[in-house]
Amino acid sequence: DASFLGVLYVNDSYGSAFHQAIQEAAAEREEGDQIEVKGYAFSYKESVDFDASEIELAIKQLKESRFRVFFGVFYGTHYDIIMNYAYEYGIVGPEYLWIISDGLQKSYFQDKRYDVGSPLAVASQGIGLLRAGGGRTTEDGRTGYDRFTNAYFNQDGDAANQTNCKRPTFNSQNDDSVYYVAQPDFFRSKTLAPGASGAFSFDTAVGIGLAACQLFEEKGTEYFNG
Repeated sequence: DASFLGVLYVNDSYGSAFHQAIQEAAAEREEGDQIEVKGYAFSYKESVDFDASEIELAIKQLKESRFRVFFGVFYGTHYDIIMNYAYEYGIVGPEYLWIISDGLQKSYFQDKRYDVGSPLAVASQGIGLLRAGGGRTTEDGRTGYDRFTNAYFNQDGDAANQTNCKRPTFNSQNDDSVYYVAQPDFFRSKTLAPGASGAFSFDTAVGIGLAACQLFEEKGTEYFNG
């Protein structure tokens, strides 16, 4: 029954914001078409050998909710652990639906091989993955996002240098290798496909543009000199 939704989420800023947005969207639905949402969180940890007791507890709570539709907000680091527990607690298979946010990229499964009939093979059948995208379709069948990505991925080495200079200079590990470094031909790579980063870059660019338009309407040329 899609009127009841269990949300399993990692309680970092991404997962918590996603869970909050789902709760708010459910609350805005009209009477008679409402969805009951219950959230179950676990702490974010990067290591694959971390104590998974919080995840097991959250899965146990999903089982006890008696819901059959689940939305997951987590990353590839957590997928095998979560779905193994989901199999163990009997909340996977034809009678259950799992939808997972774009925190889990489809590329995660490219080199995965699950033995037929194994817990992960059974648990992974029929899951849904959300994909981040941007822009509305125009009359010519394209979107502003299409035009943005065409321009975005046809920039030269100066754009790569600009991207790199915007990287934070400090991180919690104090390790420069944590950050991706774009090579000079990054934006012209023929194998580069727009992913979630492209969608959020589009969102950022459009947001800045709309803010500039609003400022011009309110202040005129006071803040613009060209």
